[in-house]
Amino acid sequence: MPNRRDFLKAATVSAVATVVTRPQQATHTADSLGDVSSVQAQKHSLLANVGGMMLRAQALAGGILQIDILSNGKEDPHTPVIAPSAKLPPDDSGQCHSTDAYISLKTSSYELRIARKPCRLTLFDAAGRTLLSQGAEDLLRVDHKNKSRTGFSFQCNWASPFYGVRTSGCLTSKTFTYIKHPLPVLKGGPDVADVTYKVEASLEGGGGAPFTWTPAGFGILVDADGGYFHFDPGLVAFRYGSPSSEHYGRNYFRPNTLTVYILIGSPEQIFCALGAVSGRPPMFPKWAYGFTNSQWGTDQHLLRGYLEGYRARDIPIDNFTLDFDWKDWGASHYGEFRWNPVKYSQALLAHNNPESLLHWTRELECKITGIMKPRIILTTAPDGQTGPSTTQAKSASSLGLYLPHEKPFVDYCAHQLSLELNFYKPECRQWYWHATWIHNCMQNGIAGFWNDEADMPQGGNFEFMHMQQSLYEGQRKERPQHRAWSMNRNFYLGSQRYAYATWSGDINNGYDVMRQQTAHMIGTLNLGQMRWAQDTGGFNGHPSPELYTRWFQFAAVCPTLRTHCTLGERRQPWVFGYQACETVKQAIRQRYAWFFYTYALEHLANTGEGVGIVRPLTFDYPHNPQVANITDQWMFGPSIMAAPVLAPVHVDNARTHTRRVYLPPGQWLDCARGTRLAGNRWINYPLNPESWMDWPLFIKAGSIIPTAEVVAAVHTAKPSIAYLDVYPAEHAAHGIFYDDDGESYGYENHQFHRQHITAQHSASGSCTINIAANVGQYQSSVKNFILRVHGLAATQVTVNSVHPPAADNSVAVRQQPAGWCTDRDVAGPLTLVAVSAGENVSVELQGNNQNLPTKQTLWPCDASLSGKVRHKRATVSAGNPNKQQISLGHPASAATFYINRQQAGLYRLQLTIGGGAAEAVGLTINGILLTPDITAISNAVGGEVYEASMPLIAGTNAITLARNNQEGPSLQLGELQLSWQPDHAVPKLVMEVFTSQTAKRLGTASTPAPAINSDHPGYHGSGFVAGFGQTGMAAEFDVPRMLAGLYRTTFRVANGMPVQRQTLNVYVNGKLHAPLEIPGLHDWDQWQEVAMYLPLQAGVNKILLRRDEDNSGDINFDCLKVAESPSIAT
Repeated sequence: MPNRRDFLKAATVSAVATVVTRPQQATHTADSLGDVSSVQAQKHSLLANVGGMMLRAQALAGGILQIDILSNGKEDPHTPVIAPSAKLPPDDSGQCHSTDAYISLKTSSYELRIARKPCRLTLFDAAGRTLLSQGAEDLLRVDHKNKSRTGFSFQCNWASPFYGVRTSGCLTSKTFTYIKHPLPVLKGGPDVADVTYKVEASLEGGGGAPFTWTPAGFGILVDADGGYFHFDPGLVAFRYGSPSSEHYGRNYFRPNTLTVYILIGSPEQIFCALGAVSGRPPMFPKWAYGFTNSQWGTDQHLLRGYLEGYRARDIPIDNFTLDFDWKDWGASHYGEFRWNPVKYSQALLAHNNPESLLHWTRELECKITGIMKPRIILTTAPDGQTGPSTTQAKSASSLGLYLPHEKPFVDYCAHQLSLELNFYKPECRQWYWHATWIHNCMQNGIAGFWNDEADMPQGGNFEFMHMQQSLYEGQRKERPQHRAWSMNRNFYLGSQRYAYATWSGDINNGYDVMRQQTAHMIGTLNLGQMRWAQDTGGFNGHPSPELYTRWFQFAAVCPTLRTHCTLGERRQPWVFGYQACETVKQAIRQRYAWFFYTYALEHLANTGEGVGIVRPLTFDYPHNPQVANITDQWMFGPSIMAAPVLAPVHVDNARTHTRRVYLPPGQWLDCARGTRLAGNRWINYPLNPESWMDWPLFIKAGSIIPTAEVVAAVHTAKPSIAYLDVYPAEHAAHGIFYDDDGESYGYENHQFHRQHITAQHSASGSCTINIAANVGQYQSSVKNFILRVHGLAATQVTVNSVHPPAADNSVAVRQQPAGWCTDRDVAGPLTLVAVSAGENVSVELQGNNQNLPTKQTLWPCDASLSGKVRHKRATVSAGNPNKQQISLGHPASAATFYINRQQAGLYRLQLTIGGGAAEAVGLTINGILLTPDITAISNAVGGEVYEASMPLIAGTNAITLARNNQEGPSLQLGELQLSWQPDHAVPKLVMEVFTSQTAKRLGTASTPAPAINSDHPGYHGSGFVAGFGQTGMAAEFDVPRMLAGLYRTTFRVANGMPVQRQTLNVYVNGKLHAPLEIPGLHDWDQWQEVAMYLPLQAGVNKILLRRDEDNSGDINFDCLKVAESPSIAT
């Protein structure tokens, strides 16, 4: 272990290739501050003269202790780590007193003692426990002659780990700084020597902060541009060092000053204090809290098609981000800042023109954001040749706006010479914004900016921050009624105050990368950046449909839900097949249902009362050693713990059928299955191998979660009701409902709607809920709250001491300003109460009715309505909600219901199908076709009423009723009811494999049979059926079965076409059953399994896969897998 004196004496640190070497023994220098010679004490602060330097200690509100060491009485300006507007009030509880041995600065949170001879510091918490101390070898000094030696060292308690300092981007394997000697998480990272960590912003999604914190009760923030933290048993130290100018070197020097902020309290208090010092994040516009699809390789026609695709499928989206394509990149006359006049000519049309981009994106309820780069094109000469300067280059050159020591390089997109701008210069920031604004990109449709590639090492730690500072400050001036938003590829502390989110860079795909992203997110949160995103599905490569689905479930419980990919790839859900699309759609819709919950959490972060949407488990359980290094679980707000599935689940491998989950102390409710679970233990959470719908989420007992009706876009929605989901416990539950206009900065002036909610469950079984009146000045569109009190079916309800009228059902409660009813959800009893929003309300629930409904009504107004195109979706009839029907008036129009069940089994669905041909209605479960003709598995129980059994998994299920592709009269769905308990168990899924070699390969008189090939690995047997390149090519299997019924069947296939779906027809015993749709994955070596249920008879069945005239073919077929037992016997 290096001597702590040696660490602080080291004059330089080798930082080439970001490697930090062990400090060498330096010549001896007097390091002690010496003795305290004089002290000036005030109520909240003291100033001591120590050996010719000044030591100033200030007690600030929020548990913040600021310590400054001033050389020769000089004080340097702060770095951009510290918010320019940070004028922190003093701690009113502070008081100073002195003895012959020490001077004390004491508050209600801590006590700092400064020993007089020699000067040494000791910090105690409110309970008198020592947090930090200095012994004979510990230092706190400024060396203005050798700035690299400026720093400090403290002794500390190593019972708890330290977090923070740095997280690295996608180009390295280390992502999470967890420091606990002798096993830091940064195992084998390229910049680790002993336990020394360089503070740097890093590239490709990395982040840095001169900040470390510990669950032991404090954090340490240094006002520094870079530097080095060192940790040893019992030691935490920092020094400025001399980072190389080519590797995140120093641009802000403080030769005369060392400023250290010690933040005391719980993890949440530490991070609230960090925001007070470094700046809190402004609220994003509402659309930023929805789903973002980012893509490289678009034009206005593709963009419109993608947005129409989302709306047709009823998949919510609020923001589409455009890559290079939106710009006139490579052109003179400021092409970097202008709409592309060819690809996006409609952006240049008059706004009242129906064909203008601004007009039709508003109609499709989607904001458009665009990429920005930190460089400009120097010449329009091609292939890196020199030539006449562009107008923007002439201007930038004349003003000296380029990064120093930079040489022109060839831009990889335009293949023209370019140069990086120097955003450290205020005049560069002004020039960049001016060029952006006067070329009307925002006026013609760009709502926010995705800033990319300002993370090169030669740009230092603040280049990205200053780039977005330029755009943020410009928008605050020119667009004062519109909130700013940005997405950026690295982070350094302080950036968050400029409407700044971070994404993790151009990551690859793969389960290992997805798992690594969880650690990257936790590491970034530990730096103080609470707005994190990723390229869901991976920027590079071709994720399988299952990987893509699991990644979206992970992303839906991240701070920001976003996807992006490289040129030539696509990440729209429907590209990955129907099963992936339906499962991803459910995850996105669930995120939208949580809107009021997440929006309130962002509000609390903005006001300094909270930390944002996602928090590491250590925030809520700081003293629990079990959670100290967990990065694959986290808290989604204070009430929901997320543990997404991060590995494939194989039907044939039982070892993959569970997810290891730690449940912290307390009581938890399985969000999907409704089971109650005791905490303080590890569990093996069972997963369903026949579905991708499993998404382990757990609700903490004693929670209040504001939720919303799912909408197409949150930024255009004007909901009249909001739900308050109450999960009462014997301790008080707390929640916040928050709303504002979602667009302006009015919230900074109290223009918001905020109500505090509490709930208490008594030992006698009653529940009291109190809703405080709105404390803001904004009138939300929400006029009513629907309380959903889980676990209680009340027999008596009072609202403000008045008995409201009882309603017939939950839909009726939504339709009236006051009323209540009891119902059932997956967890059991449920009480719904309608109350007015904005007012003081007190609700009392008494009794608990145990007579629960045996059937769940699937209300038409709760369905997701979709179709082939936006204007030909299913619709819901107007009028009395109790008598509404769903109209399937167009081919492929569909209605999807999301329901939860505690256990797997066969459940009974009863529905009315009016209008004629009921056989035109198919039934799909969790994205897998159960039957194209619901009458084939139904019993007619009278008139137009049908009753069918269907296999559901434990947890969330998506049930889709869809019309086939044939034209005909409109079909009406009504009176849908589903049993709460299964009639029968579903047999264990055991699949029999039929390899390609066992199939009869067929052709026609003019078409040869498909061949057997073996040029792509991973197949069963000795080869696979290749191609289906011509109409008439087929493969037929003989499949014997003992019982007639519906059998789960999977087709193992490969489609290496780029994002192009291919089809073949499936026949069963000579009858066309349904088309098989195979997503294109760009990769012929990547096999995928596409599932459907097939109606097989007792005996030998003929299953034929054939390319017909209406198919595209061109796939490889490996094998057929058929369940040994039917899911439904017929």
